Amino acid sequence: MHIRTIEEDFDYQMGKVIKKFKKNFGLEGLNAEEVQDRIWEEYAEEFGKAVLDACAEYSGDELFE
Repeated sequence: MHIRTIEEDFDYQMGKVIKKFKKNFGLEGLNAEEVQDRIWEEYAEEFGKAVLDACAEYSGDELFE
């Protein structure tokens, strides 16, 4: 049985956010650099909200205390 480390858990959670974000914003066909550029240039605010939503869903209010 493998127990995820904090780093693995972070990678897993962020991977879920990015995968969902790419699908929702039609970025699936782009390479990693193109995805990053598009997020910075066009979707930074939406991406920030997606990350905060994932944080709240994962740990609730205690993360923000």
